[in-house]
Amino acid sequence: MEQLKFPALQTVASSVSWKSSMKVGWDIWHHIHSLLPLRDAARIACVSRTFLRSWRYYPNLIFNRHILGSNSDGRGRDFIRTIDHVLKKHSGVNVKKLTLDMYNFPEVTNACRQRLDGWLQITMRPGIEEINLLSLANEAYMFPCWLLSDDRIKDSIRCLNLSSFAFRPTVKLSPFKCLAMLRLNYVCITGYELGCLVSNTLTLERLELNGCGDLDCLKIPSQLQRLSCLMVSGCFRLDVIDIKTPNLRVIRLDVEKVKKLSLGVSLELNELCIPGPDFASYARLKLLSNAPNVESLYLKLIDEVF
Repeated sequence: MEQLKFPALQTVASSVSWKSSMKVGWDIWHHIHSLLPLRDAARIACVSRTFLRSWRYYPNLIFNRHILGSNSDGRGRDFIRTIDHVLKKHSGVNVKKLTLDMYNFPEVTNACRQRLDGWLQITMRPGIEEINLLSLANEAYMFPCWLLSDDRIKDSIRCLNLSSFAFRPTVKLSPFKCLAMLRLNYVCITGYELGCLVSNTLTLERLELNGCGDLDCLKIPSQLQRLSCLMVSGCFRLDVIDIKTPNLRVIRLDVEKVKKLSLGVSLELNELCIPGPDFASYARLKLLSNAPNVESLYLKLIDEVF
């Protein structure tokens, strides 16, 4: 077993008996355990019965290259083996954050995806708040939206971050009640599907879209009163943007082929970045009338300076 980054905790862990842990309170030891990085949390569970019990409910499952020890050759098969081993010991209960970062292991992306549904079934339980699934594969993997059919799971999610996946939400998917941040990076999703997702997600505060090649239109309804930041780039098929929500403070658009841009009335807008020169006349003639209370404005028009 490798040495802990926090040696004092190893001394504490070895001295914590089951009886003493009950006197202090298991929830306190569990909170201490939850503050450790995943590797250290796993190691300390090996030397303490109390922390071994706590390990089954460890809340922050972050799987990336940093979970591999110094004895590993850093290859993808060790990455998969480590995830399988961790989840075999974990109950799946009390997971708050799940990160699966496959960027550094492109050679095993397909193998990871063959296991992904099983991994998600273990970890996506009621109470999960943040999901980050990051891949570099050219062929998008279909995110299992059926896992979101359980409202107890869906309604606790505050952050959803997908990269190189296919995401196909439909009208059958009921609204998210807590989702505040949605980031889609090279995700296969159409304008209709995105509309099904965001139109009733009234808690959404930040929306980031990058490289979504199937996205043809983006419509932000007025019901999204909490949305304050919208960032869109690299969506080469996007030709219609219709923004009606009034409380956006930041809008950054890097979408040069858009044919129609409707900004609506943005009372809180203080930063706008749009490409040009096609949008230059729009910016000159309509921007100030649509943002009457703007105090400071950063306006960047690509290919044209004025």
